[in-house]
Amino acid sequence: MKKSIISFYLLGLLLTSCSGLEENLPEPKIITEFQEEVITYFKEVALGFEFGSASQITRNWSDNMKIYVGGDKRDYLIHELNKVSTEINALAQNGFQISIVTDSSSANFYIFLGTGESYGDLFPSSKKLVTSNWGLFSFYKWPRPHL
Repeated sequence: MKKSIISFYLLGLLLTSCSGLEENLPEPKIITEFQEEVITYFKEVALGFEFGSASQITRNWSDNMKIYVGGDKRDYLIHELNKVSTEINALAQNGFQISIVTDSSSANFYIFLGTGESYGDLFPSSKKLVTSNWGLFSFYKWPRPHL
């Protein structure tokens, strides 16, 4: 008898603690078609690579990013790079910062600005890839392997 009273009490406690649960749930958020496209694009860019394969995880820098710019350093491209860097620095919440450096030996990121042909001349292993791309990037763990 004592066992059934305890079981009845626990069942009642369980049922009353769950009552009204649906009322407290937030409304499901409906995302727009544009937001769905943004999410899909993010997954393609951040979680994978166009050429090759990678694990489906996001990656982040453990150190501040120090960018060295090589190639055709046109003013409008440098201005845009500075603008994007400033925007990312304002958004970063974990102390991460981007800076543009003029000494390649102090950089941990290299960006090449120029034509696909110039890029292919500098990085011959990518020569066939630049013919079908408006923009291309390659990622190598530092130190970069010899090309």
